[in-house]
Amino acid sequence: MGDYMKKAISRMLFVLFFGFAVALFAACFMLVLSNIKSSSDTGDLAGVPINIEDENESSYSRIDELSLSQADQTEEISVNYGYDCLSDSNQRYLYHQMEEKVYHISNESDVNGNYKTERITVKDVEMSEDAIRAALNAFVFDNPQIFWLNNIFGYTNLDGSTYVECYSVLPADECSRKIEAFTTEIEKLTENMDSALSDYDKEKLLHDRLLEKCSYKDGVYSMDHGWQYFSAYGAVVEGECVCEGYAKAMQILLKSCGITSCTIRGVADGINHMWNVVLLDGKWYHLDPTWDDNEETISYEYFNVTTEDVSFNHSISNTLDQSETGGYEDNANFFVPDCVSEDMNYYTVEGVTFDSVSDESFNMMVDYITGRVNSGEHYIAIKVGPNLSFRDCVREMFEDPNNSFFRYVDKANESLDEDHQIQHKGVKILKNEDRKTIRLRINY
Repeated sequence: MGDYMKKAISRMLFVLFFGFAVALFAACFMLVLSNIKSSSDTGDLAGVPINIEDENESSYSRIDELSLSQADQTEEISVNYGYDCLSDSNQRYLYHQMEEKVYHISNESDVNGNYKTERITVKDVEMSEDAIRAALNAFVFDNPQIFWLNNIFGYTNLDGSTYVECYSVLPADECSRKIEAFTTEIEKLTENMDSALSDYDKEKLLHDRLLEKCSYKDGVYSMDHGWQYFSAYGAVVEGECVCEGYAKAMQILLKSCGITSCTIRGVADGINHMWNVVLLDGKWYHLDPTWDDNEETISYEYFNVTTEDVSFNHSISNTLDQSETGGYEDNANFFVPDCVSEDMNYYTVEGVTFDSVSDESFNMMVDYITGRVNSGEHYIAIKVGPNLSFRDCVREMFEDPNNSFFRYVDKANESLDEDHQIQHKGVKILKNEDRKTIRLRINY
C-alpha cells in the first residue's frame, strides 16, 4: 500500500510539474510573440467602427493652429506627395477636411481614453476602409507636425454616405500647450541659420543639432508604450524617440529651412523602420538620422547615400500604386524617388578618396588632414578607392607597427601651430567595410 501511494503521488507530481512547464512555455511563447508583433507596429492609422449618434454628445474646442516659420525663405516649401498619390476625388476631399478638423478636439475623452476630432461627412458615397486609410495616412505622411493624432480612426457607412472621425491622444488644452512647446523647440533648432550656407551645410547642421538633442528610446515597440516616442514632439521636446520620431522631426526641420524632404518606410535589421529622402540641387538622397545617432559620436554613414548604398541593410516598402492586393498595405510608401547621385554624400563633400599607397597619396592625405584641422574640423573621412582592398588599407593605415596614418599626422603637425597639434591618443575609428569608408575622430 505504501509503494502504491508513493507511485500515485509521484505520478501526480509529474503531471503537475509537466502541466506547469507547458503553461510556462506557452506564456513565454505568447510573450515573445507579443514582442514580435509589437516590434512591427508601423504607425499606420487603423479603422474601427463608430456609432454616429455619439456625435450629439460631443463638444469641441478649436486649438491654436501649428505654424512653423521658414527661416529666410521667400517661397514656402510644400510637400504633398501623399496627396498627389490620391487619384480619387472623395479621398482628396477627406484629406482637405483633415486639414481643418485636426484642430477641433473634444473636451472629454471617450471610453478608450481618446479625444475625438470633429467628424467628417463624405456625402452620397460609401468609401471602403482601405480608401479611407489611404487618404488619412497620406495626410499624416505630408504633415508630420500634426503630432497629436492617435493611430486609429473611426468610420461608418450609413444611408449612402461615409462618416469619419480621428482621435487625439491629448485633450484640447494640453494639446495647445504642447504645440507651443513644440514650436519653441523647432525655432531653437533652426535659429542662427546663416542664409549664405549651402543646402548641404544647412542639412548637416540640422542633422547634428537633432542628434545632439535626441537619443533613441530602447524597448519601445508600439504606441502603447508612449505616443510621444513615435512623433516629432518626442524628438525635439522630450529628446527621446524611435526612428519614426527622428524621421518626422528631420522632415520638419529641413522644411523650415527651405529644403524638400519626406519620410521613407521599410525594413532594417528585420524590423519596420523609417528614414528620410532629401532633395538637394535637383537630386534625391537617402538620409537616416536614426542610424547616424551613435552613442559616442554622430555618424554620417547614412548621410545622403544612394538607393544602392542604403539597400545594403535597408529594404524599401512598396509604394501605394505597387500594392499586390490592390488596397492599402501596412507600412506602404507614398513616394520613393530614385537616389543615384553621390554628389552630396558626406564622403564626397567632406572626405578624401584613397586610391593607392604612394608618395602622391601620402602628400594628398597630409594636405587633407591639415586642411580639416585648419577649418576647425575634428573628423577625417576616407573613402577607399575601387583599386584597393579595404582590409589591406585598414591594416596598412592603422594596424601595422609602422602604420601610415600617424605618419600622415606627424607630417601634418609640422605645419600646424601649437594649439592645433594632433594627438596620437584618443583617435576613434569608425569603419564600414560594405561601403569602404573610414571615419576618424581626432583631438588637438
